[in-house]
Amino acid sequence: MAGQQPSFPSGFPAAQQQAMINQFGGGQMVPELMGPQQGGLPSGLGMEYTHIESLIPLKEEWDMKSDEKKTSEPYRLACEERKELIDQVTAKNRHLKEIIDHLRRIISEINTMLHMRRS
Repeated sequence: MAGQQPSFPSGFPAAQQQAMINQFGGGQMVPELMGPQQGGLPSGLGMEYTHIESLIPLKEEWDMKSDEKKTSEPYRLACEERKELIDQVTAKNRHLKEIIDHLRRIISEINTMLHMRRS
């Protein structure tokens, strides 16, 4: 089956057929995945039933994991450093905003003086 060409519907353009064969490796992947059963997957690949409850973490497990992260010393130090940096950046931004506002007022006063002088 590995040497067979894939079948396309009649009227399908030959250029597109060749492009699809080139893109998908000539369809070699599908026969390699097929197991000894006709049309089935090899045993061990897949379709076992899994209870959905096992995929969702329990609240207690989630709380324990978050507590471990919050109580670790490097995490706490990183959080403190982050807060300090945010405070510094916020203060600098506020200072720059004040400077920009002050420059706008000066420019507005200069423009007003120039306008008054011309009239």
